[in-house]
Amino acid sequence: MVLCRVSYLMTGKKSLCECSSMDDMLDQASLKCLVDKVLLILETADGFEVEDELSFSVYVSNTEEPSFLVKKKCDTTEPHPTPSVENSPSDGAKEKGLFDDLRKIIETSGRSGTDALLDKLDNQSELDDKDIKKMNTVFGSYLFLNYGREVNPDQEICDTLARAIVSQFPMTKTAVGNGWESWFDIETGKGRLVNYASRKRRRTGTKRQYNKKIPASSELNMEDVTQATNFMQQCQLANSNKEQMIHAFNVTYDARRKWITSKEAPCCNSVIAKYPRLLDMLESKITNCEVQLFMEKWLAIEDKIMQVLPVNLRQGIEESESNVQKSAKIFQSLVSLLPASPGRGKKGPRPQREELELQLIQFFPEDTNLNSAIIAAASRGMKQPGLIILGVDKFYLKLDEHAVKLGVGCVSEAMGYVLGAYFVFNCSYPPLWHMVFCFLEEVVNIPKELRSVKSSITIRNFVSKLSKVSN
Repeated sequence: MVLCRVSYLMTGKKSLCECSSMDDMLDQASLKCLVDKVLLILETADGFEVEDELSFSVYVSNTEEPSFLVKKKCDTTEPHPTPSVENSPSDGAKEKGLFDDLRKIIETSGRSGTDALLDKLDNQSELDDKDIKKMNTVFGSYLFLNYGREVNPDQEICDTLARAIVSQFPMTKTAVGNGWESWFDIETGKGRLVNYASRKRRRTGTKRQYNKKIPASSELNMEDVTQATNFMQQCQLANSNKEQMIHAFNVTYDARRKWITSKEAPCCNSVIAKYPRLLDMLESKITNCEVQLFMEKWLAIEDKIMQVLPVNLRQGIEESESNVQKSAKIFQSLVSLLPASPGRGKKGPRPQREELELQLIQFFPEDTNLNSAIIAAASRGMKQPGLIILGVDKFYLKLDEHAVKLGVGCVSEAMGYVLGAYFVFNCSYPPLWHMVFCFLEEVVNIPKELRSVKSSITIRNFVSKLSKVSN
């Protein structure tokens, strides 16, 4: 039996639930909410749908305090649509009164300390900075989950929420302006609400990096770019149009890079939404990382890396059940051989080696549901892009909530695509893997003008050490 925190969005109530399975939890929710179990949907507190018993089991076993949201199926589309031209905030948020009951949002947030916060809101005339921060966390997360997964939340949505906060909780009003501008100021487009949601979106997706230089490009013909973009969005990849699709990638490349490296800094989800063919044609634009060359170079140094590993790591790798696992573990071991400098990691103690290794590559049984594997990989701390391996021959590149199947036959070839994906999406390397990826850039001989940083003395020494090892 597992003790979980559950928020019932239909009733606004929450409770601690002791259950043995996903089915057991839904049975209890059905009784509490008087709703047929088949109409209920279970999500983790951070918004990922729990689709089956395996994903439920993986989540609770890898989470210290499991928290879930229970919804009715009809609640998944209304009343929280992603804003669009047809359903703009001015016609939706204000008329439907989405923020008429902010207490309910606080109660169903699934976050700790909300009972104490609500008590203060009911009985105190002032709040301290800690309470304001707690409110911003709750409402900022709400904005992110319902309006800001792909892009920053719409300004009118933020403005409506800011006014509602001050209206329903007068003690949060400030002496500046109308009193709600600290939450969000529609004139400047700034405020703590949108700042939190924006940070959350970037953390959940993939942070961008601006120091990768963009190759010199020809002048853009926007009419050609628009036609090519529409073609890529409207047509599925097929043998009959593959050459035309590759041509469309070439035509849109400069415009895509300009957008990806702009201050807007889209996450992987946003890039895929605009260019969906990246999911099935990723290999067509990994131009800065020749995968075949990477595989050849890696195979030439794999045994040498084994020889310079500490004895305990080498013994663990030699006991691998398959060659795929052995190669994957050698890649993972690089994070121990090339640790990032303290300034690049987060404050606090460095994660354990086993935790760091799971940030790059994760294995699952061959019959694992892919969506379950994506959820599990995220809960175990996988960074973006990362490599998911089902069994010994199914390789997937994880990009936020998406997984791209790679038609490869070995780990070194798959890792070539992982490295290349960082260039396709202009991703920032995971902080504690930064030195490893800089070494991989060296391995594949990425042009110096495209590298993240100049080669460090640590990497040069490591390369020199490997060169002295005999095969």
